[in-house]
Amino acid sequence: MYTKVTYIIIIYINVEHNKYALISAIVTICILFKEVFPIIKYKNTEYQCSMELTLNIIGGKWKPIILWYLSSNTLRFGELKKKMPKITQKMLTQQLKSLEENGLINRVVYNEIPPRVEYSLTYTGKTLIPILENLSEWAHEYINTNKSQCL
Repeated sequence: MYTKVTYIIIIYINVEHNKYALISAIVTICILFKEVFPIIKYKNTEYQCSMELTLNIIGGKWKPIILWYLSSNTLRFGELKKKMPKITQKMLTQQLKSLEENGLINRVVYNEIPPRVEYSLTYTGKTLIPILENLSEWAHEYINTNKSQCL
């Protein structure tokens, strides 16, 4: 019988220089705690722990931001793109498709000319809002304690 333990681990690695380092760090942490975090099988893939699965589903540079914008409104593709000027159209399409495949967002296509597609959070996607809010609060606190490093 295990006691419920919560581990919060925040790791920042410059993905441009070492894109596999974050996943390696998470897998290493998961292996250390494999008795607490048993192997998870999801969509024909084995994950060492729930954190690895979570980061696969909502991790990356763009997915949390997309979820954050959709937490307040239903948005069309073009509206999302305007809110995220640094993302390419191809990358936004890929990220939206992944979030939809994992059941976090709805994609509604209207039979109109020109075509209209809207994106919104599913119930499961909405359960992430408190987590995203906590991450946002953490960022504000981090900025306040590290003002000398901010421009």
